[in-house]
Amino acid sequence: IFFSVMEAGQEDCQQCLQDFANVCRKSTPDKFDCVTFRDSFHRVCCEFAAGSLTLENVTAAWDKEQIQKLPLARVVVVDTLWACGTQFTDEEKKTFAPLVKYLGENGISTDLMQERLDLEMLTASAIVDTRFSKAFNKYSTQKQYSQCKFNLFREANEGYSKLLLELVEVHTTRKFKTSPDVDLIIRKIQ
Repeated sequence: IFFSVMEAGQEDCQQCLQDFANVCRKSTPDKFDCVTFRDSFHRVCCEFAAGSLTLENVTAAWDKEQIQKLPLARVVVVDTLWACGTQFTDEEKKTFAPLVKYLGENGISTDLMQERLDLEMLTASAIVDTRFSKAFNKYSTQKQYSQCKFNLFREANEGYSKLLLELVEVHTTRKFKTSPDVDLIIRKIQ
């Protein structure tokens, strides 16, 4: 079915899709080879991002019902999407976004994608609205760059300010030079 869409010179891509389809068909909830599934899906993602596969090729090989039967497969798919997103260039990410969107619409939980994929990929694949992206960036910037203001003159001479005062006094006057004087400092702080 999915081979008719591809050109004759793409035997490697045919094998890639065939391997993925075979792994999906042979998998059951009791017998799921996570590594083989991950590797075959990763290869499909790389070929898709490189432009060797079209979305029609991948959709023909994607078995939504079979993926729904394999809860671990959905997690492996999202983790593989994340890994691909970290290794792809910006151009490949733009090419890759329609596949992420398709998977979000066909068997992979968008909640799981929102939990594990980066904001850039979610926005590019239209899983998250750009308004959310802007609000999240604004919140992150405010949280990261806001300054905590303290008025040390209004603080009581207790706690850290008292400790700092005692340490500065010891350092500047050098009146405590022996180790028994440490007990005196501790009593003075208390």
